[in-house]
Amino acid sequence: MSDGIQTGEMYRFRYRSRNINGNSSWSPVVYIKAATAPSRPPSPLFKTATSTSVTLYLYSSTETRGGDITALEVWRNGGGNSLVFTKLASLPNSAKEYEIVVANHPGMAVGTIYKFKVRTENDHGVSEYSDEIDAAASSFPAKPNAPTQILAESSTNYITLQWSMSADTELPVLGYAINMDDGNGGNFKNVYYGKNYPNVLK
Repeated sequence: MSDGIQTGEMYRFRYRSRNINGNSSWSPVVYIKAATAPSRPPSPLFKTATSTSVTLYLYSSTETRGGDITALEVWRNGGGNSLVFTKLASLPNSAKEYEIVVANHPGMAVGTIYKFKVRTENDHGVSEYSDEIDAAASSFPAKPNAPTQILAESSTNYITLQWSMSADTELPVLGYAINMDDGNGGNFKNVYYGKNYPNVLK
């Protein structure tokens, strides 16, 4: 039934039966709120990481669907493409970020890439899980040395650069990105993005 029903409002219901002789007494009154489980929340986002932790930005459901959200849950898989997820925390809905310290979660390891997702809960149920995000506890790569020009492979209208290989930290280096300005001190723009080509050094 949908006559006059508004999300989040509380309604009273009762009923009675009828036979050829007439009606029964009314049933006890029941109170029912027009609400369901929250909408699926957005996926968490990577904020930062250290050699011992990873921090995620968290986002709650955009639609409470009539019930006050009581928890924002953070879940992690077993690493890699594992399909087994473990709940790491049940946080207040107001939580905006969460630091996952490896030492506080048995089974986690520094340098292992995990999948993270969230879901929300109200007093009418739990939402669907968000999309997943990959993240790991690891230091960022060290600041590299300045690139150098390969004179023998350059001319007046093109420049060939080479650069040094960066040492791996808890995670391997995936590749290198080169920025260049317009020659007049303007903004830098990306001119090379070598993701998944860590051995390309020019």
